Amino acid sequence: MTDQEIKELFEAESRALSAESRVPAAGQIWWRSAIRARAESAHAAARPMVWLQALAGAGAVGLALGGLTTVWPRLQDMLRQFVPAASGSLLAALPLPLILAIGVAIVAAPIAFYLAVPRD
Repeated sequence: MTDQEIKELFEAESRALSAESRVPAAGQIWWRSAIRARAESAHAAARPMVWLQALAGAGAVGLALGGLTTVWPRLQDMLRQFVPAASGSLLAALPLPLILAIGVAIVAAPIAFYLAVPRD
């Protein structure tokens, strides 16, 4: 093929594509840009609140873990008093950090799933 034939093929393809294409109306473009601008500004306005909620949640988890660490020896003693067979049970034998890790995993798994799965 010569350069002239290739040029004619490109021009024919360009004419065919431009005949099929449809340019949207100016009002439709303006409406879409206005909707997008509103959505972006709402997202920007909500960002500080999301950070505040995350910090409050982290603080609540920290307080709960601190309280559980403080109360854990008493809970083990109460478990041994009320359930005599519990002194050899798995729960009484597990160290506190392992139980806390399991508890955090149980709480964090649904949150991680919620954040990982797209909502749209």
